[in-house]
Amino acid sequence: MTSPPSATLVLLLACFVPLGACGADAADPEALFEPGPHVVGFRQATLTYARGGSGEPRELALHAWYPAASGSTEPPASYVTGGVIRIRSQSALSEPAVASGGPFPLVVYSHGGGGEAQHAYPYGELLASHGFVVVSVTHAGTATLDSAPTRLERWALDRPSDIAAALDWLEAPTDEWFEGLVTTDRVMLVGYSLGAYTVFAASGAQVDLDQIRAQCSTECELLVDGEALAEGYGALMPDERVVALVAQAPGASDLFVAGSLGGFDIPVMLQSGLLDISTPHATSAVPLWESRDRVGDVWVDMPTGAHMSFIPSCRDVPVALLALVRPTAIEDGCAERFISVDDSLPGLAAYVLGFARIHLLGDMRWREVLSGPPLRPGFTITAR
Repeated sequence: MTSPPSATLVLLLACFVPLGACGADAADPEALFEPGPHVVGFRQATLTYARGGSGEPRELALHAWYPAASGSTEPPASYVTGGVIRIRSQSALSEPAVASGGPFPLVVYSHGGGGEAQHAYPYGELLASHGFVVVSVTHAGTATLDSAPTRLERWALDRPSDIAAALDWLEAPTDEWFEGLVTTDRVMLVGYSLGAYTVFAASGAQVDLDQIRAQCSTECELLVDGEALAEGYGALMPDERVVALVAQAPGASDLFVAGSLGGFDIPVMLQSGLLDISTPHATSAVPLWESRDRVGDVWVDMPTGAHMSFIPSCRDVPVALLALVRPTAIEDGCAERFISVDDSLPGLAAYVLGFARIHLLGDMRWREVLSGPPLRPGFTITAR
């Protein structure tokens, strides 16, 4: 595959496409918050691929939000969170026909450790209404109710391999319904918490095997210096289909070779919360930002945000159940002193949409919008 075009080339190409026409009217920031022209559909699929480092079959669940045909009358979609709570969507329909005009640009979402793929619905519903397809991957072994959580040396390989497998499958799906749904030559990845590690590793950031060996207990399921597993990590090569990343509350950055993220030549939007306990601001967001000097990077920070500010659990899951499933949740974003998810999620999703418009559509008008002033109170913006 060819290398991604430079920002200058994207700008020149934007002069020839309607959404990015040079000299067009300035972009309206409020358009990033409003639903787009499309009805939103939601559909799920399952694929199986050969697991890296062992070759054994690994089953992967995909959850897709997509532009649906106008006039669709299917029932509302529903999502399961906390393993048992069913949420009825206010925006998406269950499996309507796809809108005309595809294939559509693709965004892939990676959930956090102990999280769920359907946590992506605030992002999926907004972007799909604007003509994108958002596919969220369930990473078995690090999801909410996994009976046998996967050990570090295994999930550190499985998770990025899941992303590559999902992209490969979407290029040539075995489910004919997904045929022609998306373009995969220019893809944006979004990763929350452990998902940020996942999308960096899936795009070619160099994983530090010495660090994984150091953190791997003596009871490791697989020895990291075993030949098969080492070959699996060696297969994590830069994926030229990926042209932009969004890293939300990034975790496990210490698993990369020093300097690897700073030298990563793909535009990155960092999203963080100053009061984050799980991935502390000072040791997670700040070092990542300070290590980078790429023009086009954007840092979206929430002074009263924390780790739970990026997903809808504070709103969707009863407090008693949330405290049982995630004991730190109340003190890491769900208490009254933090920004409400009713404010954080629309703002975060708007920034993700703007970043996708720049890097997947070549609509460079949004670069000025994303570089500030902040789109809503409760956010601060730093841009290069």
